[in-house]
Amino acid sequence: MHDTVSRLIEAHAAETGEVALEAVDTGALFTHAATAAAAAAAAKGIGIACVPGSHRVLAEPTMLSHALGNLISNAIKYSPPGSVVRLDAGPHGQGVRISVTDRGPGIPPGETHLLFKKFSRLSPQPTGADPSSGLGLYIVRTLAERMHAVAGWEPNPQGGSVFFLDFPAQNGGGAQDFA
Repeated sequence: MHDTVSRLIEAHAAETGEVALEAVDTGALFTHAATAAAAAAAAKGIGIACVPGSHRVLAEPTMLSHALGNLISNAIKYSPPGSVVRLDAGPHGQGVRISVTDRGPGIPPGETHLLFKKFSRLSPQPTGADPSSGLGLYIVRTLAERMHAVAGWEPNPQGGSVFFLDFPAQNGGGAQDFA
């Protein structure tokens, strides 16, 4: 019950408040996110891999960290032991795509319309005893929209899912490389 109440508060917080966007380095973001998720991943025998390289997106740092954390948490929740959750950022159109790729069960074709909706639970079950409130992807979508980004999903060709955040180009320019 505590988890559900916490997620409801989290969902409400994602819907309200001021948003001040700034340039965020995806390399540093991934390092922080992977470190924060390392214990949960290790407990399930799952690795986390950050694709080398760094890009810059215009985002609210705490919101972006929170959205990415939700995507990583879901990937860990549904991935089998021995698999790897992959974090990646790269040019996409004129902007930058941040993606989290897993090798979990994927999304059944008849359920894709439920993704990112409030209180939606899909038929794939977590690989452990992890609870699900049906709010995580809703929170991700809400945070993305508040940062002028788009949250989405596509199937992983190797099995599993790719959840992503697409950020528009900064000041009319293309993707920004640091390295």
